[in-house]
Amino acid sequence: VVLTAPAQGAEVRGATRIEATAMDDNSVARVVFRVDATIIGEAVAAPYGVAWDSATSGVGPHTVKATAIDPAGNEASAEAMITVAEAPPAAEPPLVRLVSPAEGSEVRGVAAITINATSAAEVSPVVLFWVSADAGEVAIGTDYRGPAFEFLWDVGAIPEGPQTLIARAFDADNNVGMTQFELVVSHLPPVQGEGGMGGEGEGGAGGGVPPGEEPRRAGRSYWGCSQAPRGSSDGWLWLVLMGGVLRRRRGLLLALVAVACVACEGDPIYVYLDADAGPRGEPEPGAQPEPEGEVGDFTSASKIEAFLEGKTLLMAGADLCSHPNGFNANANQGQATQCYSSVEISVLAGRWTTRSVLGALEGAADVGDVGVCDTTAEGAPLEFASTAVLIANVAADGSCFDVTSTYPGFGQEGRGRIVDDGTVLLEFYFKDTALGHRCADGAVGDISNVRVNDAPFTGDAVQVYRVTAS
Repeated sequence: VVLTAPAQGAEVRGATRIEATAMDDNSVARVVFRVDATIIGEAVAAPYGVAWDSATSGVGPHTVKATAIDPAGNEASAEAMITVAEAPPAAEPPLVRLVSPAEGSEVRGVAAITINATSAAEVSPVVLFWVSADAGEVAIGTDYRGPAFEFLWDVGAIPEGPQTLIARAFDADNNVGMTQFELVVSHLPPVQGEGGMGGEGEGGAGGGVPPGEEPRRAGRSYWGCSQAPRGSSDGWLWLVLMGGVLRRRRGLLLALVAVACVACEGDPIYVYLDADAGPRGEPEPGAQPEPEGEVGDFTSASKIEAFLEGKTLLMAGADLCSHPNGFNANANQGQATQCYSSVEISVLAGRWTTRSVLGALEGAADVGDVGVCDTTAEGAPLEFASTAVLIANVAADGSCFDVTSTYPGFGQEGRGRIVDDGTVLLEFYFKDTALGHRCADGAVGDISNVRVNDAPFTGDAVQVYRVTAS
């Protein structure tokens, strides 16, 4: 008999396997395994071995012994001196906590949420969920870069009142930590001094109530509806205001506080007039109206949003790029495969609904294989509705803007440009996979500073969209 595991002088801890080989001129009836004088178990057929929880024998030196017995009762033994070491402490799950906003805070519009997650092992990713009374846990987004993990939550279609959110953090040792908290969703205009998105305070993204002013009803919002109800006297206002346009004129601040409604009846829209404004907020005599973001004028986020509002964009044929979202269209990426026949984006009330028709990936049967994407073949359609779209850092000449789109379970980030004929260029990468892909790093299509998954990027990630409907 030969004791094969553990080896002489080995240090073991926790669950351990004791194994031996045994031979006899006739046959081996069984092999008995002992630690010191205690029988741990026996095996009656090869391979001979038993499981041993070394913690039950105590920390320190021990003798492991295997005894082979033949049918006649003859015995042969082998042993080894080993040391049982103290078992490591049980793995602690990641510590997860809400950083901002404070628990119980009132949120409206698009809320910026920051989660902190730490662990002995690297934490990645963190997934944020909203607990819906009807659908259970609904993913808001996933972030892979910490320890401060950031999310945008569009509460437009979320019922008013306290809402429960859950953040789950996963570390490299497969431990899972979580935190649960409540935020209060409001569809009312903010009170004086409150900010909008990100809590920027009066004059921030959401604006504040001007001193001494009461909100004045200005119509209804139709967030999430395909159109305003026919015959509605608010229709003209919806067309202008739901584009997300904030106009600033001398002596006038139009602070639009319009958030999503659950049904197509819409929610009230309120307009606040500056105390110095003229009657009903009319501009002062001689004031020049601000351009409305028509083709060729894309020098602010509001003008870009106004241009995109209500339009349908299509990418197909020669406009398809080689590396959508930074991934090779000819490579089998599993569920993240980027072989498309066409992609259509519809913009309504600031939300993007993306409909993708897959192409046929040929010659790449297994994940990691590289073949050929047949873009002329039409496969299964996919549809995703954004939870938030943020356009920021617009170049002074309108030649570049940063764009981040968040969908349930994934996100895209990069930069974009609208050319003079209205063609929309979007250089997108999957969230947290790329560096050097913003306007500060170069123009749209300039990949000299782009790295994807820590490697220099060499493909074409510029998606070219043509306006097909408006």
